[in-house]
Amino acid sequence: PSGVMGSWGSAGLGKPRDLFYLQPSYLLYFLGRPSHYLKYMVDSAWLMAAAAFFLRRRRVACLPVAMGALAVAFSGYAFTLISAGHFGMFEMMPFAVLMLALLDGAVEKRSPFWLALAGACVAYGMMGQPDVMMLFVLLAAVYGAFKFVRCRPGERGGWGRYAGTMAVGVLAAAVLAGLL
Repeated sequence: PSGVMGSWGSAGLGKPRDLFYLQPSYLLYFLGRPSHYLKYMVDSAWLMAAAAFFLRRRRVACLPVAMGALAVAFSGYAFTLISAGHFGMFEMMPFAVLMLALLDGAVEKRSPFWLALAGACVAYGMMGQPDVMMLFVLLAAVYGAFKFVRCRPGERGGWGRYAGTMAVGVLAAAVLAGLL
């Protein structure tokens, strides 16, 4: 009964709680106790920046990037989350979008470092809303496999090096996602 009647903090399941406070909205606590609405505003700005980064990575022009970033940060769904008090979703969404952007860039640039950063985004997103972030991780796995095949090298012998580089990146991402 006490577990049912009390609150269940799924944000830190299996994770060290100290790293949870490195999220942008929690950095406001260094300035004092921020208001509930200020945290939503900071996370909305963070989501806007993540969406802009993703769209610019896809080589979209500046005006459509600004319109798309504003649309995702101020969508009706976002306002529904605010009114319902789902702060964990607000913390998770920027990391989900950033994870997809970093995955996209990692495969195109063949960068294990970018994949490791995507793994860190998974860890921080899981701290905000683990169930929904897991759905984004599954989506990212399918998208990453598609990008992996699509961006494979055309020259002979390059496939093994390409697969090895990406395997190192995936391993680093998995380690970071598990440790953070």
